[in-house]
Amino acid sequence: MMQFINYYIQMLRRFVSKKEIDKKVDKEQKQKINFLHLKAFVSQFSDKEVNISDDTWNDLNMDDVFCHIDKTITTCGEQVLYKMLKNPLFSEEGLKERGYYISYFQNHIEKRKKIQDILNKLGRINKDVTSVLCNKLKPNLKLKLLVSILPLLFFINIFMLSFIKSKVCIYSLIVLGLTNICVHYNMGYLIMEQIAVIQYIGRIINISNKLYVVLKDVSPEYAIKLKNLYDKCKIIGKRTSILSRIEGMDVFADYLNIIFLIKERNYFTIASYIEKFKDEIIQMYMLVGKLDALISIALYRDSIDQFVEPEFVNENKVLDVEGIFHPLLEKPVKNSLKVKNNGIIITGSNMSGKSTFMRTIGVNAIFAQTIYTCLANKYRTSFYNIVSSVSLNDDLIKGKSYYLCEAEAIYKVLNICEKSSCCLALIDEIFNGTNPTERIGAAVEILNYLAEKNTLTIVSTHDLQLIQMLKGYEAYYFKETVTKEGLKFDYHIRKGISQSRNAVKILEYLGYPYDLITRINKRVKIIETA
Repeated sequence: MMQFINYYIQMLRRFVSKKEIDKKVDKEQKQKINFLHLKAFVSQFSDKEVNISDDTWNDLNMDDVFCHIDKTITTCGEQVLYKMLKNPLFSEEGLKERGYYISYFQNHIEKRKKIQDILNKLGRINKDVTSVLCNKLKPNLKLKLLVSILPLLFFINIFMLSFIKSKVCIYSLIVLGLTNICVHYNMGYLIMEQIAVIQYIGRIINISNKLYVVLKDVSPEYAIKLKNLYDKCKIIGKRTSILSRIEGMDVFADYLNIIFLIKERNYFTIASYIEKFKDEIIQMYMLVGKLDALISIALYRDSIDQFVEPEFVNENKVLDVEGIFHPLLEKPVKNSLKVKNNGIIITGSNMSGKSTFMRTIGVNAIFAQTIYTCLANKYRTSFYNIVSSVSLNDDLIKGKSYYLCEAEAIYKVLNICEKSSCCLALIDEIFNGTNPTERIGAAVEILNYLAEKNTLTIVSTHDLQLIQMLKGYEAYYFKETVTKEGLKFDYHIRKGISQSRNAVKILEYLGYPYDLITRINKRVKIIETA
């Protein structure tokens, strides 16, 4: 029965925690973001050895965090910002460079607005840009030959008709015209998405020259990179401009476009240029996207009351934070923590704030090594590979038990920590899905093993006896106050061990029958005495 209660309370606690965190997420904005496109982009352009795993990303609700901080105005900016968050840096030099640009855009509002005006002309596109950037454009050679020959034959027929007034020429002209119309509409259906992406790439190329002018006195190096890339790729920009003008022509000109397949022939020409300058286009895409992403971070900093740039140390397993809080909480409670070399084991009753605190540490650890911005008064840290096992649910569809899901998640944590020079591991309610004897035995050995592997582990548990068996772990706890109205939590972390329990109190608060609550309390006393 107690295992059932613990399981029920755990699910309730996670639901409440998630609900609290969801409060500051703009649901409409989240619906507008195409996460499939973002994940495809990250998959192609991330360093898979050091990026945040999908499990950890989901544990920390990072899609919601991304929605909250994303203030980009272009698709490339949105994708580069998502990639930034997914790929922590392990070089202070790279982070300080980002910090320079972010601070510059905070302090130079007019310059920032000029850049944003240019970026606004680029805007967004809800198409799969990654497939065009990463996959080779393979035009159908037969189709390419056809769109080259058909307009020529049509023109020859017109020329012949001016000299030879024959029905054959008239009929062949009609047939060719209808054929061209069919080719135009059928090919338009096949390449419509690619044309939209190609036009977007063209706009990126064209605005790069304008960005160069604005950026010359901000960062000559950045500006010159854009200028050099523009000079190589400007033929694509000009061609795509023609393509856009073709689409905006009047009715008569549109008929000429259809009959002579002007748009289709331009598509094949541009596609060949894109293949030729693919590396330069990707570099330009990243540079323009990075600019938008850095401005987005500057705007995010301006939108929050408190932040600090992280201070990195040359020692392992250091975490010294003051006034740290979670970005998605409407009324966050700030906490402080200072550890060096040791891990942390957190106790406390259900819903007291353990899981949210671990997410707070995880999100800020990612922020420190990506956007160089931490939500705290002070943030002093080592460089970490960040990994977690926080949010688990029974995977009934795959036929997995809760414990098996836990075991697999911890195994992934162990694998990552084995390969990393220094790791930050966040583990919530370790092995809660199995019996107490094996749970404690496995937890002790695994946590001690992680401590030996240069890993700073933050773990929560209800097993107080676990604390005495661990080596190199400091004890912290959260507490609550029981009143007639229910349970009140202050969400402050304290040094020491929690002696309170509230699993049965929560059942009582939810309205469980009084007789049942009495029986449960008696059963708990019997178990404790035994």
